[in-house]
Amino acid sequence: MEIRAGIESATPRAWVCCLGCYNAGELVGKWLEKDEAEDLEAAGLSADGHCVRCNAEEFWVLDHENIGNAGEMTPTEFVTIAKRFETIDEHHNTEALRAFIEFYSHERDDMDDVISDFEDRYTGQYETRALWAEQYLEDSGMLNKVPRALRYYIDTDAFARDCTYNGEVDFVDDGIGGVYVFHSN
Repeated sequence: MEIRAGIESATPRAWVCCLGCYNAGELVGKWLEKDEAEDLEAAGLSADGHCVRCNAEEFWVLDHENIGNAGEMTPTEFVTIAKRFETIDEHHNTEALRAFIEFYSHERDDMDDVISDFEDRYTGQYETRALWAEQYLEDSGMLNKVPRALRYYIDTDAFARDCTYNGEVDFVDDGIGGVYVFHSN
């Protein structure tokens, strides 16, 4: 994430370049935010759809930030994904979605499927794996017949670890000391 004036920015950005220049061994491009990537002429990269430097017609996103592991793409695909992240922000934890995309290495072509998959699998954000396990054991009713005095002897961290080993859940670092939890397929 970029730091601007002491504030972290999670705005999707892309490094858009001219493929003609790139193929000729030159890196001609610039970092653009969504609105700039929609209009490459206004961004100073093209004139009438052609590169201002070599007159080529094809532009490509070789790098990007804050949209997960989406790989290389066209500027139009980048804009589509960036817009989708704007709408997601209203309904979901976009940081958890980014972590989901990074962890599962989803490709950009099926962004609606990725979001649907995220909605189905995202369990929440917890301070620790053990706290997730405690909540899970309580909510599932597995502890109903266990007397309160014996519950302190249950190793919830080991239970969480076993759930990972069994392929039931995945824990993804949230970047602030906790974890995002996703049910596995």
